[in-house]
Amino acid sequence: MIIGLDFIREHLDEIAFFELMKDIELKNGTILDKNIPMPLVVDAVKDKIYDSDPSFSQTELIDGIIFLLGLDPKFKHKDYYTELLLKIDDNILEVSAGNILENIRPDNQIESLIKLVGVFNSGFESEDLLINIGRLNLDIYRENGVEDFNGLAKRIFEYLLKKETTSPLPEYYLGYYYYNKGLYSKAKFLWDNSTAKDLDEQRKIELIEIFPKLQSRMIYEDGYELILKGRYDEGLEKLLFIKDEFSEWWNVFFFIGLGYRYKEEYQNAIHYLNRALELSADNVDILNELGICHTMISDYDKASEIYRKAIVLDPTNHELICNMGIVYFNKGELDLARKFFNQAYDLNPEDEITKQWIEHMAKQNS
Repeated sequence: MIIGLDFIREHLDEIAFFELMKDIELKNGTILDKNIPMPLVVDAVKDKIYDSDPSFSQTELIDGIIFLLGLDPKFKHKDYYTELLLKIDDNILEVSAGNILENIRPDNQIESLIKLVGVFNSGFESEDLLINIGRLNLDIYRENGVEDFNGLAKRIFEYLLKKETTSPLPEYYLGYYYYNKGLYSKAKFLWDNSTAKDLDEQRKIELIEIFPKLQSRMIYEDGYELILKGRYDEGLEKLLFIKDEFSEWWNVFFFIGLGYRYKEEYQNAIHYLNRALELSADNVDILNELGICHTMISDYDKASEIYRKAIVLDPTNHELICNMGIVYFNKGELDLARKFFNQAYDLNPEDEITKQWIEHMAKQNS
């Protein structure tokens, strides 16, 4: 397995390459080839760049190589660099991994991730290192919300599970991936498996504290999935049961509103969708559903007001624009309706609803 960090390749700008004027012998007798540039982390050597005789330490060279291979595992001189690391010290990769892990702080997590991946890509493919790389990706995702880190964590832990690891940690951490994604039943399944594999006591206690909240979230997950499957009454029963517990979750009220909208109980739908909108004011999905409800009860002025706001927020959303066309069609303003249908078609010529409305208007004109 090669770990790629293409989504943070901009950090390659932090690497400088030193070209040697001659072969250099290190303290242990290792020779640096003058024909191959040496990668160094700019921040570590920036005070030396303009020296009349710039130099770098063995530690700075090791850090530079590891940093480079964390970001570019297929770099043209990779084989030379990895051989060089092992000539410096047979255990350099394991030692480096330990030092990086010991010194991770909130302000250097991405830098540490790059270095750990560099150690792995240099040939130190230990299971513990992979688990720590996956864990660090989850930590970074919790801080910045960038999905690439979450996705990389998932790939690493799934890779370990395919290798039939006996460690409980891949399933333990993969459970957090699914928990972050709102897939609570999968999270519970993985956490149960990790507990059965002799998970340590501290992590077991952590899961015991999460499980009561997890049960309610699983009810939410079941509820919205039932609504999306067309089993509206069953889904609404579950979501209405937990709505007070999740009074700050717009998602719960949105799916309750959606369920009532599918049941054509539009006043109930409007009530819950407005509750959702109070919690997520600029959410175009909520606004779209509200607009549909007001259209269905012939409150066209309110529907057009809602769609105007939504289109300002998301001006290239063909569904919103098509729905605005439906509102104007129902108001009898056919020229405006045609304008919006054509605009929606230009944005997405494959949308069946838009095409049906354009055909409908063409038949009326004929």
